[in-house]
Amino acid sequence: MTIQSFPKAHRLLNSAAYKLVLEKGEKFYTKNFLVFFKENQLKETRLGLVFSRKTGKSNVRNRTKRVIREYFRTQHLEIYKNLPCHDVVFIGKKRLNRDIQYEDVKKQCEELYQKYFGLDHSGISVDRIGCVSQSL
Repeated sequence: MTIQSFPKAHRLLNSAAYKLVLEKGEKFYTKNFLVFFKENQLKETRLGLVFSRKTGKSNVRNRTKRVIREYFRTQHLEIYKNLPCHDVVFIGKKRLNRDIQYEDVKKQCEELYQKYFGLDHSGISVDRIGCVSQSL
């Protein structure tokens, strides 16, 4: 039986945690998001979501957050479970695509992990000279 929730251990819960990631984390841009990554010393990868009213109406913001959480709940924790634990904060850009789909988020997240960890979606590391190695 699979877990159908997104537990608190996998979320950034307070402003101090967000502030640490935003100040000391690495910044990446996608079509719809500004994303910060920072490794942590915990046993869990944690997700934070920041969507102001500038990104769109509440239904757009809430749907986007649901899609990102669903990706992390179903895909991220399985595919990237062998990576070092890290904190991830997604910040919505102004005028967010209101028809954003799960596949859009999945594609953008896979591109981010390729940039940050040098991994493809299967968790395999590809270095710059083309050698392939399995991640930890």
